[in-house]
Amino acid sequence: MINIRTLCYCVIALSVAPAARATLIFGTSATIPLPFNGTVSDGDMQFQRPFGIEFTAASGLDYVLTGMAVPLENIYYPPSASVTFSVFTAVPRTTLNGNGTEEPGDILDSTTFSILYKTNVGSGGGFEIYSPSFAGGAILRGGTKYYLIGRMNDSGGTTQMGWASTLGSASTMAVKVDGTPWSVFLTTLFRPEAQVFGDAFAPEPATMGCVALGLLLAARFRRKSILRG
Repeated sequence: MINIRTLCYCVIALSVAPAARATLIFGTSATIPLPFNGTVSDGDMQFQRPFGIEFTAASGLDYVLTGMAVPLENIYYPPSASVTFSVFTAVPRTTLNGNGTEEPGDILDSTTFSILYKTNVGSGGGFEIYSPSFAGGAILRGGTKYYLIGRMNDSGGTTQMGWASTLGSASTMAVKVDGTPWSVFLTTLFRPEAQVFGDAFAPEPATMGCVALGLLLAARFRRKSILRG
């Protein structure tokens, strides 16, 4: 028989349950800073030409998307340049552009921020780690593929932005010109460095409290029914 007092304790406990801490959902390195050190491929992001990398969310849990980290370089736009990064679903490829199996589908969340201008001080010397937040509460399913796509928002001048990559590493990347289909390709030439973070997903405490309260009421009505019987 369900103990009503125990259920009351459950309601209280669930209502004050703390949120889980952010964890690394995906990353080309287990630590910050990311492992780029002059072995880079720059000029990857261009105006009206979104570009990014496919990743798989860590298996075992679902996650609330909270943030990212990425090494970027701006040597063309003083004093700063605006970029937007988005997390897309990965859906079966619908065109013959490239050799990948999935392409970016729907946008789950986006974040826009500025990259500070730096003069080119050598290969990789202008790169910095940027760590913007996502605030849309998007849920990423563990073991599921997604895309992290970046794009420039500024036009004029030399329309490109450096995204540090490691040469000789495998990756699946997607790129497109606005108004055209995605091109998706598997490569062993280079891999853009990035990390994606999130909180372990669980139903909100208030929702769990309602569930427990429902069980409590059900137990109460059941008890009354047994007494009447």
